[in-house]
Amino acid sequence: MLVYGDRARIEDPRAKLDGIEAAWAAAARLPPGLIRHSALVGAFVEASELAQGLADLEFEAAGEDDLTPLQGAAMAVVMEAAREVARSWNSKISPHWGEEPPARAAMGGSSGAPDLSLANTFGATGGRRAKLEPPIAASRLLPPVGGDLGALARLLPGTVIRTKQAEGHAFYALYPEAYLEAARTLPSATRVVGLRSIGAGLAAMAAVGAGGKAPFSLRPVGHPFRREIRASARLRASVAAPAAAWAIADEGPGLSGSSFGAAADWLEAEGVPASRIVFLPSHAGDPGPEADPAHLRRWTEARRLTADFDDLTGRAHGAVPPLAEWFADRTGEPLAPLEDLSAGAWRARWFADEASWPPAHAGLERRKYLLRTDRGAYLLKFAGLGREDRAKLDRARALHHAGCGVEPVDLRHGFLAERWRDDARPLREGETVPVESLAAYLSFRANAFPADAPGASLIELARMARVNAEEALGSRAVARLAWTDAELAELQHAARPILIDGRLHRWEWLLAPEGRLLKTDALDHAGGHDLVGAQDLAWDLAGAAVEFDLSEDDVGRLLALCGYDTGEGRALYAMLTPCYLAFQLGLWTLAADADDGRPAALAGRYAATLERRIAP
Repeated sequence: MLVYGDRARIEDPRAKLDGIEAAWAAAARLPPGLIRHSALVGAFVEASELAQGLADLEFEAAGEDDLTPLQGAAMAVVMEAAREVARSWNSKISPHWGEEPPARAAMGGSSGAPDLSLANTFGATGGRRAKLEPPIAASRLLPPVGGDLGALARLLPGTVIRTKQAEGHAFYALYPEAYLEAARTLPSATRVVGLRSIGAGLAAMAAVGAGGKAPFSLRPVGHPFRREIRASARLRASVAAPAAAWAIADEGPGLSGSSFGAAADWLEAEGVPASRIVFLPSHAGDPGPEADPAHLRRWTEARRLTADFDDLTGRAHGAVPPLAEWFADRTGEPLAPLEDLSAGAWRARWFADEASWPPAHAGLERRKYLLRTDRGAYLLKFAGLGREDRAKLDRARALHHAGCGVEPVDLRHGFLAERWRDDARPLREGETVPVESLAAYLSFRANAFPADAPGASLIELARMARVNAEEALGSRAVARLAWTDAELAELQHAARPILIDGRLHRWEWLLAPEGRLLKTDALDHAGGHDLVGAQDLAWDLAGAAVEFDLSEDDVGRLLALCGYDTGEGRALYAMLTPCYLAFQLGLWTLAADADDGRPAALAGRYAATLERRIAP
């Protein structure tokens, strides 16, 4: 089944470096506190992406990893950013400003924080828009980085680079500070190796935690379950230098752990004893069922160092206050410990009995918690680290002001706080909703959230539909999805990419007491790590028709209300409807073994609906 995509951005490295300098300057003017720390982490993530993109550019040109002046200069910038994150982290961060916050009017918003959005620092391709000048002076400026940035600027290529979205930072609450903490017990003579993409930055953070020198990064290549390392003679020779230990840093392990395994195989082949290899993964579990037996045996025997999210944010006397206190100035003081609503636990709050629970795809859910304070109840949900943080808060505010969403409170260090609606209820199975309400919501999204860059092309979506349909329904189903590439390319010209909702399932909606529909979880599915991405509104029109089982008459009204009752609009809707069904079929098939069979039953319904839609 085709579900996931490898999302990359095409960026100008010089503009990206300018943006990093601007973000650094903005953070320098903030007083100590959680908001300043979050800004530093955002600059660190951007610097890590730049180092990754430059290393991959040279890898593609040479066909192997190497130690080069360009990569060394890029890693020096990442290391300086990591050191400043560590200095901030070690200073016992306040959840608030740490000084009297400036007036809201001066800050340009109602959140009590300046607009330090990296989305405002970086343009659509990563270029700088403007250097931000927050209106307060820091009690301590950051160390100067001009030399590091200047050295890198002189070496930058005159071509674009491909930077990869760091999925752990964006979706899975993987905080780089975890690698700082995990590596503290390593000896300072440890050499750290990062596995790109995300591992380039994580390795720098681990090297700072160990007190060692700058790491280098590797790009494991080949089949996802059988990765291998391609390294230059110079890089291989560097492994002969004395080291107390070799630490391999990356997210994962996943289904096979083959990236970790390939890097360890390479080190052993270059003479490093297995006893000196340490793994720095993102979780304490083992690789999945596709792991090579030799890799699994090494993994079981090796030293593994981790610090998970609860280690970072759950301690009363840690580097940061507990997550329950991050928003206390806006939400009030917590009355009870946070209630974890992740991995489908939210269903117990909304549905009276377990038999009525909708399916949950635990692997794709964000961390989320229910906070009860002296001022009410709030949902704290991970929204991501880096350039998109404040943009998501702006999106949440726009949806609330339009009457489509719940009220957001603020966003701090990756978590969005919004009011919990105890007075609302989820839609019941089979409950009808006014087509006009669906149309109003979808039309608002189409006008308010245009996309800077498109997601998968119609040709790519058609390929996904054929693969998933053949897997579930057989080869005869593929013959009925008979679009030609020429037809799809012509239809592509009519498509206008927006930040689609992408999740219009019944259980994603709340009905307020006054009868108004509120859409939950509506901020960032167009930026997820599936293959869909930003699409024409017709994708969400298809989703609404499928998820609410609309009649032909209701579909006609929905299309007309959204301006899709033209030839091109109807053609896009007709093409994307089976693609939507095939994507949902694949998505829930991958979760079919979990959650008491609910995902499998839902996948079966999508398969049956798809078969009916494409029947002769």
